[in-house]
Amino acid sequence: MVGVQLEGENRVPVYNPATMETNVPGVYLAGTVAAGVQQRYVLFIENSHEHAGKITQAITGRWPVALGDARGRNYTLSLAQIQAN
Repeated sequence: MVGVQLEGENRVPVYNPATMETNVPGVYLAGTVAAGVQQRYVLFIENSHEHAGKITQAITGRWPVALGDARGRNYTLSLAQIQAN
């Protein structure tokens, strides 16, 4: 709806794989959406974490100090604090 060009049968969005920016300036892709309609799965959440780094670097000029994953998450908040959010 924002004008990202889609190509081929799988409707793969047009984007720069180095920055994840689409053909629409300022619109970036992350995760499985970068593969379009996947007939055979090539992108999964698990292998898409680097997209966040690429996007961060494209916007700020720097690779993030740390990219987290499920193992690196730290849930130090109490349930009450989470519910209050």
